Order: sequence, then C-alpha cells, then structure tokens
Amino acid sequence: YSVEAVRSLRQQAALHLAETGQPEESISLLRQAEEWTAMARQIIVLAPAVLGQGRLATVNGWISSVPKHVLVENPWLRFWHACCRLFIHPSEAQMMFEQVFEQFVAQKDQAGALLTWTNVVRCILFQWRGLPRLDPWIERFGSLHPEGAPYPNSEIEAQVAEAMAGALVWRQPENPATKDWLEKAIFLSD
Repeated sequence: YSVEAVRSLRQQAALHLAETGQPEESISLLRQAEEWTAMARQIIVLAPAVLGQGRLATVNGWISSVPKHVLVENPWLRFWHACCRLFIHPSEAQMMFEQVFEQFVAQKDQAGALLTWTNVVRCILFQWRGLPRLDPWIERFGSLHPEGAPYPNSEIEAQVAEAMAGALVWRQPENPATKDWLEKAIFLSD
C-alpha cells in the first residue's frame, strides 16, 4: 500500500471507531494518519468527560501530539490543554487561560470566554497568593457578561457564579453583590 492509501484506511477506520463508541482508539488512528484537524475535533468532544475521570495525562498527551500550528488556531483545544495544567501547575495554566481568553473574546465565543474567565479566577484562587490579581478579572466581568444577559447554559452559569463568589469573598467582602453571588452559587450548585 502507498503512504496515501494507508493514511486513507486509517482515516476510515478512525471514523468507524468513533461511530461505534471507541473514540479514544479513533484518536490514536487519527494521530497515525496525521489528520490533525479531525483529531482536534475528537479531542474537544472527549476532553470534558476524560478530564472528568481525572485522566489529565491522557488529554495532555493527545493535545501535546498535535502540531503547534493546529493548536494555536484552535482556542478550544488550547482551553482543554490549560485545563490539564490547572491543578498541577496553576500559574502556567493561568497564563495559558489568559492567552486563550483573548482569542475567545476576539472570536465572540461567549461560552469559551466565560469558561476561560472562570478558570483564570480559579487559577488565582488555587495559587493562594497574589489575590489582588483577581481585581481586574472581577472588573472585566461586567463587560464580558452584562447584568441580566442570558448565559449559554446553566452549567456555565453555575461555574461563573462559583468563581465570582470566590473572587468577591476574598477581594470585596463588603460589596453587596458578594452576598448575591454567594446565594446564586449555592442555589445553582444544588
């Protein structure tokens, strides 16, 4: 078989594996076929569940094998890459989230921008030093999500409420909005 024929067979097999409930095996074949765009799409679909299982190294390995030019162009891939570092290297994750935040804002991707904002706040809180770094992120939230505007979904709303409540408790405990955000975070967590 020619190199191109092998690549085509791997692509077809990867598609079949994904369709039959074997997405991780699909990613392996897409990597071998050097089908980076398809691999990136598959990672983005799988990352939330795989990270939710605590398999940060798996997702990090997948993303690390994607060429830099593909990674740089794909903010969701970069978002999940930063999530892999959140608990291990929060300062590195913070820098990654800050960079991808700007990309989401430029692309007017509200879900991406809100989730990234949430994770920047979490990184700062996890580091437990330099809490004044929260101040510009608290301030920036107003322009990111004007009061009364709908959220993309209830999960994002809950994550934003949790992060904002944490930020305000430590930076603006006297602010009347702090109590409102705390109540919202508690309500949405049920």
